[in-house]
Amino acid sequence: MASRPAQTAVCILRVEIESWGPVITMTVNRDITAGALERVTRFADIGEAAAAVTAFLESFRREKRS
Repeated sequence: MASRPAQTAVCILRVEIESWGPVITMTVNRDITAGALERVTRFADIGEAAAAVTAFLESFRREKRS
């Protein structure tokens, strides 16, 4: 059985400070070898952004179990 190359994913956070607070832009690409399949999400709430990053990371743990 041939082995698959390791999957490489990326999650980029960009934080901009506005007069009313931070704007967090999260750009996610779950497999950079598959091309430009990026998903962009914007948050004004730091907790929501942190939860989204956690969910992104946890999704790889769930994939390993499958």
